[in-house]
Amino acid sequence: MMKLTAYDIFSADTVPFRSMDEAYGYMDDLRRKYGIANLSYWKLGKNESTRRAGWISTYDENWMRRYRMSGYVTVDPVFRASFERMLPLDWDEVNEATPKAREICSGAQAYGIVPRGISFPIVDPSGARALFSINTDMEDRDWYAVRSELAANFHLIAHHFHQRVCNIMDGAPVAEEDEVELSIREREVLMLAAEGKTGPQMAEALNLSVSAVRLYTSNAMQKLGAANKTQAVAIAFRKGLL
Repeated sequence: MMKLTAYDIFSADTVPFRSMDEAYGYMDDLRRKYGIANLSYWKLGKNESTRRAGWISTYDENWMRRYRMSGYVTVDPVFRASFERMLPLDWDEVNEATPKAREICSGAQAYGIVPRGISFPIVDPSGARALFSINTDMEDRDWYAVRSELAANFHLIAHHFHQRVCNIMDGAPVAEEDEVELSIREREVLMLAAEGKTGPQMAEALNLSVSAVRLYTSNAMQKLGAANKTQAVAIAFRKGLL
């Protein structure tokens, strides 16, 4: 797998997608750079209803059609479990949990899709929910070697993608946004958060108290209209503030 950081991906991508083709192109670019098999993004809205959920993915179109027509989205344990938590979900936790899970895994394999990956739940400031997933066909040894690194990078990339794709998924025009100004300290804590630093690690790096780091993080989240720290980083990258 090519060794990349979130900065490598975000450096040239700070504006919303202008078309679905652009979003698909970005997915393909991520897939190649990280050496993974597929990417998938679901947008549900505020009530988590799957009836009108929007889905874009690099999966085989025939598998996507079967998944939709079979109603798997309503019973897929990965999908359901992801919305019962805020942290990423490793599919290994639920892949064999039920007969329906085994049916979905078997169906995916018929289309050459190895049922192995990680899903990242997203809740944006408006309360709308989404799910971004990565899928890999790596051998066990290779997967276990890079799983933690992929989870760390794609946790941030998932929020970044959500920010860039929301307008076109909703059918709304890309609008001009209000300018946001972050203080030097607010930018510093978000930069460190993007590197995966914890609160105490940020405090040590910046020679601040943990409570001060929390205050700067909270201020940045409020200015950016973010529901959590990861989302604040993604929004700040998109706005070109980091």
